Amino acid sequence: MKLPRLLLAGAVAGATLVGSAWAGVGLVPVTTPRPPADPISAAGDPADGPGAAQKATATPVPAGQFLVGADVASIAPDPERWQTEGCPQLDQGQQGFVEHLATPLAEQGRVGWPVAPDCVYLGGYGIGPARAATSWDQENGVNVRTLAVSNGTDTVVWQMVDLVGFFSHYRPELCDGCGIRGIREAISAETGIPVENVAVGSTHTHGGADGYGAWGGLPSWYREQLRDVIVQSALDAVAAQQPATIEVGSVDARGFNNERRDHYFSTPDYGAVWLQARALPQKKKDAGAVLATLVNYAAHPTVLGAQPMMHGDWPATAAKALGDQLGGVGLVIEGGLGNVSPRGGSSGDAMVRVVEMGQAFAAEIGRDIARGGTPLESNAITAVSAEVVHPVTNAALAGLGVAGLLDRDFLPGEAAGGPGAYEFRKSLNGARPCASSSPLTIKTEISGFRIGELTVLTAPGEIFSAVSLVLKSKSAGTAQTMVFGQTQDSLGYIIQSFEVDPIGGYGEYVPGAELAEYEETFMLDRCFGDHVVQVALQVAEQLRG
Repeated sequence: MKLPRLLLAGAVAGATLVGSAWAGVGLVPVTTPRPPADPISAAGDPADGPGAAQKATATPVPAGQFLVGADVASIAPDPERWQTEGCPQLDQGQQGFVEHLATPLAEQGRVGWPVAPDCVYLGGYGIGPARAATSWDQENGVNVRTLAVSNGTDTVVWQMVDLVGFFSHYRPELCDGCGIRGIREAISAETGIPVENVAVGSTHTHGGADGYGAWGGLPSWYREQLRDVIVQSALDAVAAQQPATIEVGSVDARGFNNERRDHYFSTPDYGAVWLQARALPQKKKDAGAVLATLVNYAAHPTVLGAQPMMHGDWPATAAKALGDQLGGVGLVIEGGLGNVSPRGGSSGDAMVRVVEMGQAFAAEIGRDIARGGTPLESNAITAVSAEVVHPVTNAALAGLGVAGLLDRDFLPGEAAGGPGAYEFRKSLNGARPCASSSPLTIKTEISGFRIGELTVLTAPGEIFSAVSLVLKSKSAGTAQTMVFGQTQDSLGYIIQSFEVDPIGGYGEYVPGAELAEYEETFMLDRCFGDHVVQVALQVAEQLRG
């Protein structure tokens, strides 16, 4: 995600608002959403509803076998309600941006961007309602893609949505139970699958609807549509489960990404880690039909650039190509994408190029799968979840939050259930500690999963590749490790303190000077990356038992 230097004008508002506005801010309660509507789904209707799907997974299956189901469901906005013309858009280049914004807000007597109620804004570039969606990519789709894996008694559900970002919870006036936590609880209530066994994230496509609220936000009806479609997709995937085997592997895919830092050379994660599930074959000599192929890889979804069409960028074209080329449902989940840009395709037409990249990426994964991976011999399934409470020291982001220009609350330390201070050092006598404190905190979650010899860890934002590489290296002993970025929450760039650019961290930003890196301007705190790594490693240790 890239925000302009203009974001730092929010620091002015933040400095004014932070000191006086937190008395009325509290933890948003999570509520159970209404029953899901019928979405457009590639898997069709569940046979007998979610209850039957759960009963079908009540008997353990033999070691080396699983029950696997997958689903693809469209999240294209309801055309009967979606306004695609005449949507107000701010001029990103105008002077006096804060003053321009404050006047209509004061006149309306509310917080949030001054937008039309049925416009769907896209995120990822600029700030404010500058890019209202006028169409959606019908060829490649905008979707939620779901994978459900069970051993007959324990089930995990992983979902990726073509959004620029997705918060764990939203302010209650925006929608009932529309955050990731509410969606996970709804899935759990319908299926009996524990909440900690469900992970929901975003592909971070820069052509995705604005789940942050930073770029104009979303109508309440579309938030409800997203909620209902995502929940139903999970139910459909669980209902579609059938006996299967799973194989995992990884390949160096350096032809599809590159590091992008301005002031120093950072480390990209070139590894594409894949999982493929195949139905049990009818005959021993036959290969079972592919049910799903999931790939975990890092490259910012920015191939198509800023345009008014809602699209899934390269994760959508690659996921579609995986299904077209290999069969079944394809899923792409971003890894350590924070400092990594995409590479691939040669056409001068961006729409052609993004398809070229997706198809070439899928072909590369297909070739590695053909060479052979590691079958999962154990089908033991474990899920662990850990809470993270961390100080928010970025005054610009705090100012946007207080003004209602982000759809997620920041919390006073006491309301968040934890201290407003954090200190990290790798060992008790270790040098170079990272310490921060603030009266504002944010509460989020890190999840971990163990499926046989596969380890999966989540991170609540745009982790840098150094984070994913550390988590992979520290999970040695398993066949493969996947690190799902932008999952369970979307809290901006997550950078370990040693990688924070000392020239241009947000605390040292000078308006008009090209010093600050984009990523530092949209991180909560310089120690947040250390905290995420620390907790994720603790989760990985728990998974090892």
